[in-house]
Amino acid sequence: MPERFTVLTTGRAGSNSLMQSIQAIAGVATPMTHSPISSSELLNPQLLEGFYEFYSAKTEVDLKTERELIDAFFLCNSGARFSGFKALYSQLPCLDLLARQQPLTLIVLLRRDVASTVASYMVGIDRGCWVRKGESHSSGWRYNPSRKSEVCKHVARIRVGIERFLGIPGSIVVAYEDLCSETFSNPKLNSFFSDSVQIDSPRPPVSGASYVSNWGEFKAVVAACWWQWRAQGVSFERADQWAVW
Repeated sequence: MPERFTVLTTGRAGSNSLMQSIQAIAGVATPMTHSPISSSELLNPQLLEGFYEFYSAKTEVDLKTERELIDAFFLCNSGARFSGFKALYSQLPCLDLLARQQPLTLIVLLRRDVASTVASYMVGIDRGCWVRKGESHSSGWRYNPSRKSEVCKHVARIRVGIERFLGIPGSIVVAYEDLCSETFSNPKLNSFFSDSVQIDSPRPPVSGASYVSNWGEFKAVVAACWWQWRAQGVSFERADQWAVW
């Protein structure tokens, strides 16, 4: 039986690069290993239909639920040394879907720079570009105050995701800022995979300050959205300690 894992992230935190480095380890199986779908996000709503079709054919079972899909994925990769997939908080807000997969190691990948995380989301939405390798943005972006509610929705999702993910007992926590370092080494991650896990050609994180033309205004809006929860008496102690402004 393979060692099972799931990479959990709130997004825009280098998860594609981390998954690529994990997939390069001998004996690792992800949704990209055998399926024609070039993504390790098994529960991505835009890809679910394709994954249902593929794993239904592989198992000869008409899969209809995400729980059944997860079961089928691990069943089809039962001969691997390691098997796992990536999930965003928006795709897996409740870990009950993984309850039947124990033992399973959860790898939590989060970014400390919240304002740059949200800026990356906004640019990704506007330009339809979600896969990057640390390169600078080819052109600038400007925050429009009319999109404040959209920004606050991203902030809320990120804050709740960080708070919940950091509260998972026994998980392996990786900071995006550390992952981008040439000297990155996470003993728990290396021990789990019995190998050194490092991304290819690491580069320093790209700050939103380098491409958001009205960065001061945008960062202030993000911070206000973040801290408004405290004003309402809602405690997010783990997330507040994690975030860097």
